[in-house]
Amino acid sequence: MTDKVQCRRFVPRLGKRAASAAYGFVMILLTVVSATWPAQAQTFTVLYQFNGSDGSHPIAGLLLDGSGNLYGDTSVGGASTFGTVFKVNQTGDEVVLLSFDVNDGAFPSSSLIMDKDGSLYSTALEGPGGAGVLFKLSSSGKETILHNFEGGIGTKDPKVPESGLVMDGAGNLYGTTISGGDSSCATQGTSYCGTVFRLAKNRKLTVLHSFTGGADGAAPYGSLLMDKAGNLYGTTYVGGDLSCKLQGENGCGVVFKLDPSGKETVLHTFTGKADGAFPIGGGVSLVADAAGNLYGAAAYAGAFGGQCGIYGCGTVFKVDKNGKFSVLHTFSKDGTEGETPNGALALDPAGNVYGTTQTGGAFGNYGTIFKVSKTGKLTVLHSFNGGSDGANPFSGLIRDSAGNLYGTTYQQFTFFHQGGTVFKVTP
Repeated sequence: MTDKVQCRRFVPRLGKRAASAAYGFVMILLTVVSATWPAQAQTFTVLYQFNGSDGSHPIAGLLLDGSGNLYGDTSVGGASTFGTVFKVNQTGDEVVLLSFDVNDGAFPSSSLIMDKDGSLYSTALEGPGGAGVLFKLSSSGKETILHNFEGGIGTKDPKVPESGLVMDGAGNLYGTTISGGDSSCATQGTSYCGTVFRLAKNRKLTVLHSFTGGADGAAPYGSLLMDKAGNLYGTTYVGGDLSCKLQGENGCGVVFKLDPSGKETVLHTFTGKADGAFPIGGGVSLVADAAGNLYGAAAYAGAFGGQCGIYGCGTVFKVDKNGKFSVLHTFSKDGTEGETPNGALALDPAGNVYGTTQTGGAFGNYGTIFKVSKTGKLTVLHSFNGGSDGANPFSGLIRDSAGNLYGTTYQQFTFFHQGGTVFKVTP
């Protein structure tokens, strides 16, 4: 086991700290609640409910192939209780493609990507090296460990890959780790602040940037976004403005750009006030429209008081192609719009932004699915009630060409199913 990462309010950032705790939580018998919800303008459908043996507690975003099949991973559960990679079709049939057993990785919390041959790639938080793995799963179901992240105190090696991956045209893979890198960094209460790395096709790993925990940020959680020129975009959870001490953290995070040479440009530094704080991605932390504008969500700050308390309910933000930051929407103090947005956002051609909140909504603390227009108006598309529809979506959303939205919930509060759901929202 390697460096532990501080627990974030209600965000299930597994890191090295949650291996046994997460599984223990899965086994708790949860309260049974109603499985009905009010009629809404959209059609909400549960495609699949996890029962533990087939996986449990999905955190990462989904992947959609050309045939409409959905791919994802669960953070725990499966044959050895260390997580799974799964496939769900449009009729709700699930296939477990891989059950992790520690020797080939464990506790995946990152979204998958697929190459032209149908092979899947992602990361897991544990493995033979003690600090995670980067793996490939062929279309025939064969797993290959492409890189073992090495643990241990006093090493600068990248470790604990909380994010997924992005692949360039040459087949090189890019990702982040929340630990390793600059040994002088102490932003997270440890001596490391994370890295951005590249894994070449020959499996040589190169650190492109080591975060210092100062103005450049620390602890990059979400997956990266790559543009046509090879620039990488992402967010860090902490670091940046170290005068921001919300929740006792050192800094409230940044939005950054990394050019192909590894030079970082900070596009925005969160202040923990009206602009938000602590951007996190259960999938890609930022999405871009056709014009090159970036969109993301900050989990906290924004509005304070009421249901938002002293930490805030979060914001949806935009960074335009010229680097100008603006808040697109601030979640309301009464909690009905949802609280703590995170995970991947989805865009439609009209410029509407779709996402999920971890908590809040009409039923209290179970989360929402929302739509934010170009003018910043928010519409709640679904409020989770914790029953058969699930509770606490951490992974964000993906959108197909027909406008359907897909995502997962972390858990449920029903007698037979507590491991979360895969859902679809039809506009």
